[in-house]
Amino acid sequence: MSPILKIIQQFSGSIPSSISNLVSLDKIYLTRNNLSGSIPLDIRTLKNLTYIDLSYNRITGSIPDSIGSKLFKLQALFLNHNKLTGPIPNSIVELPELQDLHLDHNRITGIIPKSVGKLSVLQDLHLDHNQIAGIIPKSVGLLSKLRNIYLDHNKLTGPIPSSICDLISLEVLNFSYNKLTGMLPYCIGNLTKIQRIVLENNMITGKLPPSMGHLTALYDILFSNNRFLGQIPLSFGNLRLTSLQLSNNHLIGPLPTQLRQGSKGSCHNQFLPPYILVTSIYQSILTYPVTDFTPQFRRRSQIFLSSRTLDLHSNNFSGYLGEIFNRADKYFYLDVSSNMFTGPLDEDIGNKPAIARILSLKLSKNPLEGTIPKSFGNLISLEVLEMSSNRLSGSIPKEVLNLEFLQVFNVSNNQLSGRTPQHNTSFPASAFSGNPGLCGAPLPPCKRRFYL
Repeated sequence: MSPILKIIQQFSGSIPSSISNLVSLDKIYLTRNNLSGSIPLDIRTLKNLTYIDLSYNRITGSIPDSIGSKLFKLQALFLNHNKLTGPIPNSIVELPELQDLHLDHNRITGIIPKSVGKLSVLQDLHLDHNQIAGIIPKSVGLLSKLRNIYLDHNKLTGPIPSSICDLISLEVLNFSYNKLTGMLPYCIGNLTKIQRIVLENNMITGKLPPSMGHLTALYDILFSNNRFLGQIPLSFGNLRLTSLQLSNNHLIGPLPTQLRQGSKGSCHNQFLPPYILVTSIYQSILTYPVTDFTPQFRRRSQIFLSSRTLDLHSNNFSGYLGEIFNRADKYFYLDVSSNMFTGPLDEDIGNKPAIARILSLKLSKNPLEGTIPKSFGNLISLEVLEMSSNRLSGSIPKEVLNLEFLQVFNVSNNQLSGRTPQHNTSFPASAFSGNPGLCGAPLPPCKRRFYL
Protein backbone atom coordinates (compact mmCIF):
# COMPACT_ATOMS: atom_id res chain seq x y z
CA MET A 1 0.00 0.00 0.00
CA SER A 2 1.30 3.47 -0.89
CA PRO A 3 2.26 5.70 2.08
CA ILE A 4 -0.35 8.37 2.85
CA LEU A 5 -0.13 11.37 5.20
CA LYS A 6 -3.61 12.22 6.41
CA ILE A 7 -4.41 14.62 9.26
CA ILE A 8 -7.81 16.28 9.48
CA GLN A 9 -8.86 19.09 11.86
CA GLN A 10 -6.06 18.49 14.35
CA PHE A 11 -2.93 20.05 12.90
CA SER A 12 -1.94 23.69 13.37
CA GLY A 13 1.17 25.70 12.65
CA SER A 14 3.30 25.43 9.53
CA ILE A 15 4.08 22.38 7.42
CA PRO A 16 7.50 21.18 8.67
CA SER A 17 10.31 21.04 6.16
CA SER A 18 11.06 17.56 7.49
CA ILE A 19 8.17 16.34 5.40
CA SER A 20 10.77 16.01 2.66
CA ASN A 21 12.16 12.98 4.49
CA LEU A 22 9.06 10.97 3.59
CA VAL A 23 10.41 10.16 0.16
CA SER A 24 7.98 7.30 -0.47
CA LEU A 25 4.93 9.41 0.29
CA ASP A 26 2.18 9.01 -2.31
CA LYS A 27 -0.63 11.21 -1.01
CA ILE A 28 -0.91 14.18 1.35
CA TYR A 29 -4.28 14.94 2.93
CA LEU A 30 -4.02 17.98 5.19
CA THR A 31 -7.32 19.62 4.32
CA ARG A 32 -9.40 21.51 6.88
CA ASN A 33 -6.73 21.95 9.52
CA ASN A 34 -5.37 25.19 10.88
CA LEU A 35 -2.19 25.29 8.85
CA SER A 36 -0.36 28.55 8.32
CA GLY A 37 2.95 29.62 6.87
CA SER A 38 4.08 28.77 3.36
CA ILE A 39 4.32 25.57 1.34
CA PRO A 40 7.85 24.20 1.97
CA LEU A 41 10.13 24.31 -1.05
CA ASP A 42 11.47 20.87 -0.15
CA ILE A 43 8.17 19.33 -1.15
CA ARG A 44 9.83 18.89 -4.54
CA THR A 45 11.79 15.93 -3.17
CA LEU A 46 8.58 13.89 -2.82
CA LYS A 47 8.68 12.70 -6.40
CA ASN A 48 6.18 9.87 -5.82
CA LEU A 49 3.36 12.22 -4.89
CA THR A 50 0.18 11.74 -6.89
CA TYR A 51 -2.18 13.71 -4.67
CA ILE A 52 -1.78 16.90 -2.61
CA ASP A 53 -4.67 18.37 -0.67
CA LEU A 54 -3.87 21.39 1.50
CA SER A 55 -7.25 23.06 1.00
CA TYR A 56 -9.21 24.99 3.63
CA ASN A 57 -6.28 26.21 5.69
CA ARG A 58 -4.53 29.57 6.21
CA ILE A 59 -1.47 28.94 4.10
CA THR A 60 0.25 32.06 2.78
CA GLY A 61 3.02 32.89 0.35
CA SER A 62 3.26 31.83 -3.27
CA ILE A 63 2.96 28.44 -4.94
CA PRO A 64 6.49 26.97 -5.21
CA ASP A 65 7.70 26.69 -8.76
CA SER A 66 9.16 23.32 -7.80
CA ILE A 67 5.67 21.78 -7.67
CA GLY A 68 5.51 21.97 -11.44
CA SER A 69 9.15 21.20 -12.19
CA LYS A 70 9.65 18.09 -10.05
CA LEU A 71 6.39 16.34 -9.16
CA PHE A 72 5.76 14.67 -12.50
CA LYS A 73 3.44 11.98 -11.07
CA LEU A 74 1.05 14.49 -9.55
CA GLN A 75 -2.57 13.89 -10.57
CA ALA A 76 -4.44 16.20 -8.19
CA LEU A 77 -3.47 19.51 -6.57
CA PHE A 78 -5.91 21.10 -4.12
CA LEU A 79 -4.67 24.40 -2.70
CA ASN A 80 -8.06 26.11 -2.66
CA HIS A 81 -9.43 28.22 0.21
CA ASN A 82 -6.15 29.51 1.55
CA LYS A 83 -4.39 32.89 1.48
CA LEU A 84 -1.94 32.21 -1.32
CA THR A 85 -0.56 35.15 -3.27
CA GLY A 86 1.65 35.67 -6.29
CA PRO A 87 1.23 34.19 -9.77
CA ILE A 88 0.47 30.69 -10.95
CA PRO A 89 3.93 29.23 -11.68
CA ASN A 90 4.47 28.57 -15.39
CA SER A 91 6.03 25.24 -14.51
CA ILE A 92 2.64 23.93 -13.41
CA VAL A 93 1.83 23.20 -17.06
CA GLU A 94 4.65 20.64 -17.09
CA LEU A 95 2.68 18.15 -14.97
CA PRO A 96 1.76 15.50 -17.55
CA GLU A 97 -0.56 13.50 -15.25
CA LEU A 98 -2.46 16.40 -13.66
CA GLN A 99 -6.23 15.87 -13.75
CA ASP A 100 -7.50 18.17 -10.98
CA LEU A 101 -6.18 21.68 -10.37
CA HIS A 102 -7.95 23.65 -7.64
CA LEU A 103 -6.40 27.02 -6.81
CA ASP A 104 -9.66 28.86 -6.18
CA HIS A 105 -10.49 31.16 -3.27
CA ASN A 106 -7.03 32.58 -2.76
CA ARG A 107 -5.36 35.89 -3.58
CA ILE A 108 -3.49 34.75 -6.65
CA THR A 109 -2.47 37.43 -9.14
CA GLY A 110 -0.79 37.47 -12.52
CA ILE A 111 -2.17 35.70 -15.58
CA ILE A 112 -3.26 32.24 -16.62
CA PRO A 113 -0.15 30.53 -18.06
CA LYS A 114 -0.25 30.82 -21.87
CA SER A 115 0.68 27.15 -22.22
CA VAL A 116 -2.09 25.86 -19.98
CA GLY A 117 -3.18 23.70 -22.92
CA LYS A 118 -0.21 21.41 -22.24
CA LEU A 119 -2.15 19.87 -19.36
CA SER A 120 -3.58 17.34 -21.79
CA VAL A 121 -5.37 15.12 -19.26
CA LEU A 122 -6.77 17.91 -17.07
CA GLN A 123 -10.43 17.37 -16.17
CA ASP A 124 -11.17 20.04 -13.56
CA LEU A 125 -9.74 23.57 -13.59
CA HIS A 126 -10.75 25.85 -10.71
CA LEU A 127 -9.07 29.26 -10.66
CA ASP A 128 -12.08 31.24 -9.48
CA HIS A 129 -12.23 33.82 -6.69
CA ASN A 130 -8.74 35.20 -7.15
CA GLN A 131 -7.26 38.36 -8.66
CA ILE A 132 -6.08 36.86 -11.93
CA ALA A 133 -5.93 39.33 -14.82
CA GLY A 134 -5.14 39.21 -18.52
CA ILE A 135 -6.90 37.19 -21.18
CA ILE A 136 -8.13 33.61 -21.41
CA PRO A 137 -5.35 31.88 -23.38
CA LYS A 138 -6.24 30.32 -26.72
CA SER A 139 -4.41 27.18 -25.66
CA VAL A 140 -7.27 26.41 -23.26
CA GLY A 141 -8.95 24.84 -26.28
CA LEU A 142 -6.37 22.03 -26.19
CA LEU A 143 -7.79 20.70 -22.91
CA SER A 144 -9.94 18.12 -24.67
CA LYS A 145 -10.64 16.12 -21.49
CA LEU A 146 -11.71 19.15 -19.46
CA ARG A 147 -15.12 18.73 -17.82
CA ASN A 148 -15.31 21.77 -15.54
CA ILE A 149 -13.70 25.19 -15.92
CA TYR A 150 -14.25 27.88 -13.29
CA LEU A 151 -12.56 31.24 -13.93
CA ASP A 152 -15.21 33.39 -12.29
CA HIS A 153 -14.63 36.26 -9.85
CA ASN A 154 -11.32 37.41 -11.30
CA LYS A 155 -10.15 40.37 -13.38
CA LEU A 156 -10.00 38.69 -16.77
CA THR A 157 -10.41 40.87 -19.86
CA GLY A 158 -10.71 40.43 -23.61
CA PRO A 159 -12.95 38.09 -25.58
CA ILE A 160 -13.77 34.46 -24.95
CA PRO A 161 -11.48 32.63 -27.42
CA SER A 162 -13.20 30.59 -30.11
CA SER A 163 -10.89 27.72 -29.18
CA ILE A 164 -13.21 27.15 -26.21
CA CYS A 165 -15.48 25.39 -28.70
CA ASP A 166 -12.96 22.54 -28.93
CA LEU A 167 -13.61 21.46 -25.33
CA ILE A 168 -15.72 18.50 -26.39
CA SER A 169 -15.89 17.02 -22.88
CA LEU A 170 -16.92 20.24 -21.13
CA GLU A 171 -19.91 20.11 -18.79
CA VAL A 172 -19.64 23.35 -16.78
CA LEU A 173 -18.26 26.71 -17.94
CA ASN A 174 -18.22 29.59 -15.47
CA PHE A 175 -16.55 32.86 -16.53
CA SER A 176 -18.84 35.16 -14.52
CA TYR A 177 -17.81 38.29 -12.63
CA ASN A 178 -14.92 39.34 -14.85
CA LYS A 179 -14.47 42.08 -17.43
CA LEU A 180 -14.80 39.96 -20.55
CA THR A 181 -15.80 41.69 -23.78
CA GLY A 182 -16.47 40.72 -27.37
CA MET A 183 -19.02 38.25 -28.63
CA LEU A 184 -19.86 34.77 -27.42
CA PRO A 185 -18.43 32.44 -30.10
CA TYR A 186 -21.18 31.05 -32.31
CA CYS A 187 -19.40 27.71 -32.33
CA ILE A 188 -20.35 27.23 -28.69
CA GLY A 189 -22.99 24.90 -30.08
CA ASN A 190 -20.18 22.37 -30.52
CA LEU A 191 -20.11 21.73 -26.77
CA THR A 192 -22.55 18.86 -26.91
CA LYS A 193 -22.00 17.77 -23.29
CA ILE A 194 -22.31 21.24 -21.72
CA GLN A 195 -24.80 21.49 -18.86
CA ARG A 196 -24.17 24.93 -17.37
CA ILE A 197 -22.90 28.16 -18.98
CA VAL A 198 -22.43 31.02 -16.54
CA LEU A 199 -21.30 34.37 -17.97
CA GLU A 200 -23.14 36.89 -15.80
CA ASN A 201 -21.60 40.22 -14.84
CA ASN A 202 -19.28 40.77 -17.80
CA MET A 203 -19.44 43.09 -20.80
CA ILE A 204 -20.13 40.49 -23.48
CA THR A 205 -22.04 41.80 -26.48
CA GLY A 206 -23.48 40.53 -29.75
CA LYS A 207 -26.39 38.19 -30.33
CA LEU A 208 -27.16 34.99 -28.49
CA PRO A 209 -25.78 32.18 -30.71
CA PRO A 210 -28.61 30.15 -32.28
CA SER A 211 -26.31 27.11 -32.12
CA MET A 212 -26.94 26.95 -28.38
CA GLY A 213 -30.42 25.70 -29.15
CA HIS A 214 -28.96 22.33 -30.10
CA LEU A 215 -27.26 21.70 -26.75
CA THR A 216 -29.62 19.06 -25.45
CA ALA A 217 -27.71 18.55 -22.17
CA LEU A 218 -27.84 22.25 -21.28
CA TYR A 219 -30.03 23.14 -18.31
CA ASP A 220 -28.57 26.42 -16.97
CA ILE A 221 -27.97 29.67 -18.90
CA LEU A 222 -26.91 32.55 -16.64
CA PHE A 223 -26.14 35.58 -18.82
CA SER A 224 -27.45 38.47 -16.71
CA ASN A 225 -25.68 41.85 -16.59
CA ASN A 226 -23.99 41.80 -19.99
CA ARG A 227 -24.63 43.62 -23.26
CA PHE A 228 -26.29 40.95 -25.38
CA LEU A 229 -28.34 42.29 -28.28
CA GLY A 230 -31.22 41.21 -30.48
CA GLN A 231 -33.89 38.62 -29.87
CA ILE A 232 -33.79 35.24 -28.16
CA PRO A 233 -33.16 32.71 -30.97
CA LEU A 234 -36.09 30.52 -31.91
CA SER A 235 -33.78 27.52 -31.60
CA PHE A 236 -33.78 27.99 -27.82
CA GLY A 237 -37.21 26.41 -27.95
CA ASN A 238 -35.46 23.05 -28.27
CA LEU A 239 -33.92 23.38 -24.81
CA ARG A 240 -35.23 22.03 -21.51
CA LEU A 241 -33.75 24.59 -19.17
CA THR A 242 -34.23 24.83 -15.44
CA SER A 243 -32.32 28.10 -15.25
CA LEU A 244 -32.57 31.07 -17.60
CA GLN A 245 -31.26 34.45 -16.48
CA LEU A 246 -31.03 37.17 -19.12
CA SER A 247 -31.74 40.27 -17.04
CA ASN A 248 -29.90 43.55 -17.59
CA ASN A 249 -28.97 43.11 -21.22
CA HIS A 250 -30.13 44.87 -24.39
CA LEU A 251 -32.39 42.11 -25.66
CA ILE A 252 -35.57 42.99 -27.52
CA GLY A 253 -38.88 41.27 -28.12
CA PRO A 254 -41.33 39.94 -28.74
CA LEU A 255 -40.56 36.69 -26.99
CA PRO A 256 -40.54 33.71 -29.37
CA THR A 257 -43.72 31.68 -29.59
CA GLN A 258 -44.01 28.04 -30.41
CA LEU A 259 -46.47 25.18 -30.11
CA ARG A 260 -44.75 22.51 -28.01
CA GLN A 261 -45.54 18.87 -28.65
CA GLY A 262 -46.25 16.94 -25.48
CA SER A 263 -45.61 13.27 -24.81
CA LYS A 264 -47.01 10.74 -27.27
CA GLY A 265 -47.38 13.49 -29.85
CA SER A 266 -50.21 15.32 -28.13
CA CYS A 267 -50.32 19.11 -28.46
CA HIS A 268 -50.75 21.16 -25.27
CA ASN A 269 -51.07 24.50 -27.08
CA GLN A 270 -48.49 26.18 -24.86
CA PHE A 271 -47.35 29.37 -26.48
CA LEU A 272 -43.86 29.92 -25.11
CA PRO A 273 -40.99 27.55 -25.90
CA PRO A 274 -39.78 25.11 -23.24
CA TYR A 275 -36.85 27.31 -22.22
CA ILE A 276 -39.29 29.86 -20.84
CA LEU A 277 -40.42 27.26 -18.31
CA VAL A 278 -38.61 28.47 -15.22
CA THR A 279 -35.32 29.53 -13.80
CA SER A 280 -34.10 27.59 -10.80
CA ILE A 281 -32.77 29.77 -7.97
CA TYR A 282 -31.92 26.88 -5.76
CA GLN A 283 -32.73 23.22 -6.02
CA SER A 284 -33.13 20.71 -3.24
CA ILE A 285 -34.91 17.43 -2.75
CA LEU A 286 -38.68 17.82 -2.68
CA THR A 287 -39.67 15.44 0.09
CA TYR A 288 -43.43 16.03 -0.11
CA PRO A 289 -45.77 15.94 -3.10
CA VAL A 290 -46.54 19.28 -4.72
CA THR A 291 -50.21 18.85 -3.82
CA ASP A 292 -49.24 19.33 -0.16
CA PHE A 293 -47.89 22.83 -0.87
CA THR A 294 -49.56 25.42 1.32
CA PRO A 295 -48.18 28.64 2.79
CA GLN A 296 -47.91 26.91 6.16
CA PHE A 297 -46.06 23.94 4.68
CA ARG A 298 -43.79 26.26 2.68
CA ARG A 299 -42.69 28.05 5.82
CA ARG A 300 -41.91 24.79 7.61
CA SER A 301 -39.98 23.17 4.79
CA GLN A 302 -38.85 25.97 2.49
CA ILE A 303 -35.29 24.65 2.04
CA PHE A 304 -36.65 21.45 0.53
CA LEU A 305 -38.59 23.19 -2.21
CA SER A 306 -37.41 23.58 -5.77
CA SER A 307 -37.71 27.34 -6.28
CA ARG A 308 -38.55 28.33 -9.85
CA THR A 309 -38.37 31.74 -11.41
CA LEU A 310 -38.32 33.43 -14.75
CA ASP A 311 -36.03 36.47 -14.71
CA LEU A 312 -36.10 38.67 -17.82
CA HIS A 313 -36.01 42.08 -16.18
CA SER A 314 -34.26 45.14 -17.61
CA ASN A 315 -34.29 44.35 -21.31
CA ASN A 316 -36.48 45.56 -24.16
CA PHE A 317 -38.80 42.58 -24.52
CA SER A 318 -42.22 43.44 -25.87
CA GLY A 319 -45.51 41.84 -26.78
CA TYR A 320 -48.56 40.76 -24.84
CA LEU A 321 -47.59 39.81 -21.30
CA GLY A 322 -50.51 37.44 -20.92
CA GLU A 323 -48.75 34.73 -22.93
CA ILE A 324 -46.33 34.12 -20.07
CA PHE A 325 -49.21 33.25 -17.76
CA ASN A 326 -50.75 30.76 -20.16
CA ARG A 327 -48.10 28.16 -19.38
CA ALA A 328 -49.05 24.96 -17.62
CA ASP A 329 -45.75 25.18 -15.74
CA LYS A 330 -45.66 26.78 -12.32
CA TYR A 331 -43.60 29.82 -11.32
CA PHE A 332 -42.58 30.65 -7.79
CA TYR A 333 -40.68 33.81 -8.77
CA LEU A 334 -41.45 35.89 -11.85
CA ASP A 335 -39.68 39.14 -12.78
CA VAL A 336 -40.40 40.79 -16.13
CA SER A 337 -40.00 44.36 -14.92
CA SER A 338 -38.33 47.11 -16.93
CA ASN A 339 -39.38 45.90 -20.38
CA MET A 340 -41.98 46.89 -22.95
CA PHE A 341 -44.62 44.25 -22.29
CA THR A 342 -48.20 45.38 -22.87
CA GLY A 343 -51.52 44.51 -21.28
CA PRO A 344 -54.17 44.67 -20.07
CA LEU A 345 -53.87 41.85 -17.58
CA ASP A 346 -56.51 39.15 -17.87
CA GLU A 347 -59.08 39.53 -15.11
CA ASP A 348 -58.82 35.78 -14.53
CA ILE A 349 -55.01 35.83 -14.29
CA GLY A 350 -54.97 34.94 -10.58
CA ASN A 351 -56.60 31.61 -11.39
CA LYS A 352 -53.94 30.57 -13.89
CA PRO A 353 -52.08 27.39 -12.87
CA ALA A 354 -48.79 29.03 -13.87
CA ILE A 355 -48.88 31.38 -10.86
CA ALA A 356 -51.12 29.49 -8.45
CA ARG A 357 -48.28 29.14 -5.92
CA ILE A 358 -46.23 32.19 -6.82
CA LEU A 359 -44.27 33.94 -4.08
CA SER A 360 -42.93 36.98 -5.93
CA LEU A 361 -44.47 38.73 -8.95
CA LYS A 362 -42.70 41.78 -10.39
CA LEU A 363 -44.34 43.58 -13.31
CA SER A 364 -43.04 47.12 -12.74
CA LYS A 365 -41.90 49.53 -15.44
CA ASN A 366 -43.85 48.19 -18.39
CA PRO A 367 -46.57 50.04 -20.32
CA LEU A 368 -49.27 47.80 -18.82
CA GLU A 369 -52.80 49.20 -18.99
CA GLY A 370 -56.15 48.21 -17.57
CA THR A 371 -57.04 47.42 -13.97
CA ILE A 372 -55.45 45.35 -11.22
CA PRO A 373 -57.23 41.97 -11.45
CA LYS A 374 -59.24 41.02 -8.38
CA SER A 375 -58.17 37.43 -9.01
CA PHE A 376 -54.70 38.34 -7.72
CA GLY A 377 -56.43 37.91 -4.39
CA ASN A 378 -56.44 34.16 -5.01
CA LEU A 379 -52.64 33.99 -4.91
CA ILE A 380 -52.56 32.77 -1.32
CA SER A 381 -48.76 32.34 -1.17
CA LEU A 382 -47.88 35.75 -2.62
CA GLU A 383 -45.32 37.73 -0.62
CA VAL A 384 -44.14 40.32 -3.17
CA LEU A 385 -46.29 42.17 -5.73
CA GLU A 386 -44.69 45.04 -7.62
CA MET A 387 -46.59 46.86 -10.39
CA SER A 388 -45.17 50.37 -10.17
CA SER A 389 -44.57 52.69 -13.15
CA ASN A 390 -47.20 51.27 -15.46
CA ARG A 391 -50.46 52.76 -16.78
CA LEU A 392 -52.83 50.88 -14.51
CA SER A 393 -56.14 52.51 -13.72
CA GLY A 394 -59.16 51.85 -11.54
CA SER A 395 -59.08 50.97 -7.86
CA ILE A 396 -56.96 48.64 -5.76
CA PRO A 397 -58.91 45.45 -5.00
CA LYS A 398 -59.17 44.83 -1.25
CA GLU A 399 -58.70 41.11 -1.88
CA VAL A 400 -55.18 41.80 -3.17
CA LEU A 401 -54.06 44.22 -0.49
CA ASN A 402 -55.13 41.83 2.28
CA LEU A 403 -53.37 38.69 1.13
CA GLU A 404 -52.18 36.93 4.28
CA PHE A 405 -48.49 36.70 3.43
CA LEU A 406 -48.07 39.85 1.36
CA GLN A 407 -45.01 41.73 2.64
CA VAL A 408 -44.01 43.94 -0.29
CA PHE A 409 -46.59 45.84 -2.35
CA ASN A 410 -45.91 48.68 -4.79
CA VAL A 411 -48.30 50.28 -7.26
CA SER A 412 -46.72 53.73 -7.32
CA ASN A 413 -46.68 55.89 -10.45
CA ASN A 414 -49.78 54.58 -12.17
CA GLN A 415 -53.22 56.09 -12.82
CA LEU A 416 -55.08 54.43 -9.94
CA SER A 417 -57.93 56.14 -8.17
CA GLY A 418 -60.34 55.69 -5.30
CA ARG A 419 -59.87 54.90 -1.63
CA THR A 420 -57.01 52.66 -0.57
CA PRO A 421 -58.62 49.58 1.01
CA GLN A 422 -58.04 48.95 4.68
CA HIS A 423 -55.20 46.52 5.13
CA ASN A 424 -53.47 44.71 7.96
CA THR A 425 -49.90 44.98 6.73
CA SER A 426 -48.18 48.34 7.08
CA PHE A 427 -47.12 49.48 3.60
CA PRO A 428 -45.31 52.83 3.20
CA ALA A 429 -46.97 55.75 1.48
CA SER A 430 -44.33 55.54 -1.24
CA ALA A 431 -45.90 52.25 -2.34
CA PHE A 432 -49.03 54.19 -3.43
CA SER A 433 -47.56 57.58 -4.42
CA GLY A 434 -47.75 58.97 -7.94
CA ASN A 435 -51.44 58.10 -8.35
CA PRO A 436 -53.23 61.49 -8.24
CA GLY A 437 -56.66 59.94 -7.80
CA LEU A 438 -55.69 57.64 -4.93
CA CYS A 439 -56.39 58.57 -1.30
CA GLY A 440 -56.71 57.07 2.14
CA ALA A 441 -54.14 55.68 4.58
CA PRO A 442 -51.21 55.69 4.26
CA LEU A 443 -51.92 58.55 1.79
CA PRO A 444 -53.78 61.69 2.82
CA PRO A 445 -57.48 61.23 3.73
CA CYS A 446 -60.05 61.15 0.96
CA LYS A 447 -62.34 64.11 0.42
CA ARG A 448 -65.66 62.96 1.78
CA ARG A 449 -67.79 64.34 -1.07
CA PHE A 450 -65.96 62.12 -3.51
CA TYR A 451 -65.55 58.92 -1.53
CA LEU A 452 -68.54 58.38 0.69
